[in-house]
Amino acid sequence: MRFADAASARAWFTFWTSGIVDENNCAASRRLGTWKYNNVNAGGIGCTATTGGGLRMFWVIDSALVGVIAEGSDGTTMDAWFRKWAYVVSSGD
Repeated sequence: MRFADAASARAWFTFWTSGIVDENNCAASRRLGTWKYNNVNAGGIGCTATTGGGLRMFWVIDSALVGVIAEGSDGTTMDAWFRKWAYVVSSGD
């Protein structure tokens, strides 16, 4: 999702992540906070369980005013994917 401004991105993120309990463990479906790229805060991230027991991730890339939702069946695999590839979306590559 592309946003017109930072306030719209924050509102979208807040809507989708409302009720997520933060235990700083995305792979276990319990994370709500910020993520970093090159040691700089890049935006918000939220991870929660799906009704089928998978993982749903929401994140915002502040510099690009973009919000992303990803869903999969294995939290560990998704968390590893996010750590490796989220910056590609962030950098526009």
